[in-house]
Order: sequence, then structure tokens, then C-alpha cells
Amino acid sequence: MNVRKMTAVLFLFSGVTAAFSGGKELKKIHAYENEKITLTDPYYINATEKVVANVLSLDPEKFLAGFYENAAYACGEEITLKKLRYGGWENTLIGGHTFGHYLTALAQSIVNPVVSDEKKAECKKRLDFVISELEKCQKKTVGTKYEGYLFSAILPDESFKNKIDLQFDNVEKRQGDIVKQAGVPWYTMHKILQGLLDVYTFTGDTRALTLSENLGKWISRRVNAWDNKTRANVFSIEYGGMNDVLYQLYAVSKCDAREDFLKAAHQFDEDALFLKVQKNTPNAMNNIHANTTIPKFIGAMKRYEATGDEVYLNYAKAFWTMVTKKHTYVTGGNSENEHFGMDNVLAAERTNINNETCNTFNMLKLSRGLFEITGEKKYADYYENTYLNAILASQNPETGCTMYFQPMATGYQKVYTRVDKDFWCCTGTGWENFTKLQDSIYYRSEEGGKETVIVNNYVSSVLDAGFAKVKVDCNFLKSETVKIKIEGDNSFCLKLRIPEWTDETLVKTSADCEKTDGFLCFKNKAEIEVTFPMEMKAFGLQDDENTKAFKYGPYVLSARLGTENQETGSVGMWVTTASKKAVDNDDVKITNGQTVEEFMKKLKQNFDRSEENEIPVWTLKGCDRKLEFIPHYLQHKESYGIYWRWN
Repeated sequence: MNVRKMTAVLFLFSGVTAAFSGGKELKKIHAYENEKITLTDPYYINATEKVVANVLSLDPEKFLAGFYENAAYACGEEITLKKLRYGGWENTLIGGHTFGHYLTALAQSIVNPVVSDEKKAECKKRLDFVISELEKCQKKTVGTKYEGYLFSAILPDESFKNKIDLQFDNVEKRQGDIVKQAGVPWYTMHKILQGLLDVYTFTGDTRALTLSENLGKWISRRVNAWDNKTRANVFSIEYGGMNDVLYQLYAVSKCDAREDFLKAAHQFDEDALFLKVQKNTPNAMNNIHANTTIPKFIGAMKRYEATGDEVYLNYAKAFWTMVTKKHTYVTGGNSENEHFGMDNVLAAERTNINNETCNTFNMLKLSRGLFEITGEKKYADYYENTYLNAILASQNPETGCTMYFQPMATGYQKVYTRVDKDFWCCTGTGWENFTKLQDSIYYRSEEGGKETVIVNNYVSSVLDAGFAKVKVDCNFLKSETVKIKIEGDNSFCLKLRIPEWTDETLVKTSADCEKTDGFLCFKNKAEIEVTFPMEMKAFGLQDDENTKAFKYGPYVLSARLGTENQETGSVGMWVTTASKKAVDNDDVKITNGQTVEEFMKKLKQNFDRSEENEIPVWTLKGCDRKLEFIPHYLQHKESYGIYWRWN
């Protein structure tokens, strides 16, 4: 990692926001850079190593095939491809979207301390090759009407070959047949541009910034010419976080088109939707595609960071509240068949296609940003729960492969992508998730002229803050106590988040500290121990309080239901899903004479805890069916049940 470059980027971004806000810094808190955090928990190390191996097993030339083809048609050249493009979604009008995630995953791997020097060198070699090849592709567009254009979707017939950006024309005319007219080209463009910017941000490679700026110019020329009707047509088809990524480009660019990037970003701000959400309109998001909507509000937050316009920050806050209060399951995930439903309708929408992992990925981005801006603990609480129970739970630790949907209906098994076959959207976000597992554990702020270190997520790890090293030893499945050692200057304030799942009045510390806004603040300490009491708690759903899930401390639990009766099917665009339930129903009848309310108040008495292969197991008592629960993130092969209906 080019630390000097990264620092320059951060200061540039701060300078931009300050310029639009009267010199006021818009972020209260900043996450420490990933290269300063080393994970020491074996589970997390394995998860990282597996996904890096998967990313490195992919052939960059197969990803580049589409870029070569588009560039050749842009300048009228003949082309003979050395290798054919990948199949699955990459061989469609959506081709290129996973390539953007691929760029980000490689860049994140290069700065990840868990990744070996050998693997880092391999990742850097891949990136150097890919960036140089993209430069060649973009250079071929110079002097043509496509100048700056980079894209890799298929060109299915002569009409597309004669006009390689025809997808974008068709979207502007509201033509969205995903086979014949247009996939979701702006969604794909977002991923490509984001990947390029991430390469620059994480590695300091200015070639990636130049590619981004040239591509941004092509985007700006098109979108800044839209009239209201064209803009409305574009909004009718999934377009992802184009506002988000263009505000990012505006923040880091110094080129002459910088103001055009700001204007283009605003063209993608969907103010009618933003206002609808801010007003807390009933069922404001019913039947709205979730994975394209969340990035729109990340973009609103980024507009605030770029311009200081608090109206857009309030949009992002209102959206976060609406999603987490009205549309979110116990794991932190949301949606059914990729869409939000009616307000507070969750039990009725438990199926085999809930909780698209991309949605979770994007909600964590939004939560991290809002925490940095506001410092409010609720965003960090959501982040911890979702990171552990939806993100970590989405990977098969044996293969490193990840999930698309995460069923909330009882009786289905987890289904994982195939490394070089599917190329789903959640394949790409999976690569990103597991090459940045150290992300958002530690934050810093300035208080009284001294840097404050904030521990926000309890994962065994080491932070190198420069003036000190902070070593955290924690495994809540084995102990309620977090142990922290500080090497170096310990005169700073170390703040520890008090998790929402513990009883704050029962928290024990080994040293004196102050409690402020849900955080413990320690000063001048070399060693600290904090005990956060854990207990079993039940969580109902808004539309059926008797449909319950359980958490032990931070861990969502799921019942093991065996490996029989497992089948898979397909939904949507070749997405593999679990298709057969392991149980006929999820009813549980209480037989020990307690009411549902009484049973839930005495969970410690109604579960026996044991251990199996170092995994805690909670066995249900006093009911008409035997159920054994384990932490859901450790549930990989068996069918499972998170929610059960009690009577």
C-alpha cells in the first residue's frame, strides 16, 4: 500500500468537504486503514485466505475479453480473442459487473496484512496487467465518439456492434429486455468505475485514477445532456450507485472535468424517492428492488460528504432507519426475491430467497459512513450484528465460496456460488467482503488534540496506530471477557463500544473508565479486561410476535436439521437456490406448562448448553420437538431453522 498516497486521498476528500461546509470537517470519526489491522482469529484468517485463493484462480484475460471486443468495435478494428469470456452472468448484457468487484478484491488483498507476501505479489501482478490492458482498450477510443468508454458486456448482434453503447440508448428509451435490449448497464458501469477507484484508493496507482477520469468524462457527456423524461426513463431500470461512485470520483479528481462529475452524480440523485422515504410514507419501498435502492442512499450520503448538503444526509439517515426498523431480519439482512416488501411484513415473506447478500454488503457501507459522520452507536451496533450473522455466515469456510440468498424460511440449506461458473452479483460482493474482514473494527477521532482509538467490533486483531499497537483478544463463544494490551504510548483515550446485546449495568472492567454515549473510555492503561455479560434472547417479527429467533450475545442461532431432503433449483437469472424443506413446518408446541411469554423469559432454564467439536450447542427442552441450535455463522452443510413459530 502506498500510505502516502492514501493519506493524500483522505486529506483531499476532507479538503473538498470542508470547502463546501464553511471549513467544518463533516466526519467526526474515521476508520483506520485496512493495512494497519492484522486479524489474528484463525477463523477469519482462513476465510480471507480461501477467498484470495479463489480470486487468484480466476483468469484475468477471460474478464478482459469483453473489453477487448468493445474497444475493437469502437475503433473499427478486427479482433481475434486469445481467450473467450467467462460464462454465467459475465456472458450476458450484464457482463463486466463482477470484473469491478474483482478489481476491488485484488486491491484490498494487496493491503491486507493477513495475505502472504507471495499472494500479495501475485495480486499486484494481476492488477498491473489488467490496468495496463484497460489503458490499451481506452486508448483505442480516443478520437471516436466513444472516447473514454470502457465496457465489456456482450454485443449480441450487428446493431450492438455498430453502436457499442446501444444498451445505454435503450435504457434512455425505457427499453429493458435483458436479453435483446439492455441488461442493467448503469449498474454494471457503477461496478467497473468503483473497481477502478478502489485500485487507486488502496494502491495509489494513478493509472487507475486516469482511467476513472476518462471514463467519468464519457459518462458526464451522456448524462449531463438528459432532459427530465430521459432521466425518468433511466430511473425506471436498475442503475445501482452511480451517484455514489461519481461523488467519489469528484472528491479525488483534480482534472478539468471535475465539476462535470459533480453534476453527473446529481443527475442520478432520485429526489422523489428520497423525499418519500424521509417523510416516512407508509409502504414507501414496497416492491422496490433492494440492491439498486440501497446504493442510491449511499450516494445521498456521499453528496453530503462532497457538498455539505445536510438535506441529503437526512435522506440517508431516514432510509437507514426505515430499513432497519421495518424490513430487517434478526441477521441484519433484508428483502424477499431481491425486493423490499410492505412495512413490517417479515414473517409472511420468509422464503428460500430472502436476504440477498449484496443488500447486506451495501447496508454495511451505509452504516459505516453514517457512523463516521455522526458517531452514533446504533450504526456500529447494526454493523456488528450484520457483519457476524449475515456476512461471516455467508461463506463456506471449506471452499471460500459465498451465498446469494440467505433463506429465512425454516428447513433450507445454504447454497454457495461456484468459483468460475456463476458470476452472480453476490459472487463479486463476496470477494470484497472476505478480502476486507478487518474493515471497520477500529476507528479514530481527535478529542482535545489527542487521537482517540475506538474499538467498534470485537474480533481478535492487532491495530498498528503508529504511536501504539492495540492488541485485542476476544472470542465470545469461549469467554465473555475481552482482553486488550497496548504497546507504546498509552496516554490516548481508548474507547470500547458497549454492545447492544449486553446489560450495560453488569459490564465489568479491570480499570477505572468513563461511560459516554454507550462507550467506555480508558486512559493511560497498558492492559485492560472488560467483561460483557451474555445471555440468550428471543426476537419476534412485527407481523407475528410468536415467530421467534434466538441470539446468544451477538450470535444468531440456527437449529441443525440434517442433510437429508436437500435439493436445489433455480430462480431469476440462473441463480441456484435451495428448493426443498427438511421439515414440514416450523411449529413448536410448549409442553412444560409455560405460556410463550413465560417460556421466552426463562430461556436459560429452557435450553441445555453443551459443546461438540469446540462448537457450543444449545438443546431445547420442554417442547414437542428436539432442536439443537448452534451459532448460525458456523452452520454450513445442514439445513437450518432460524425462525420457529411458538404456541
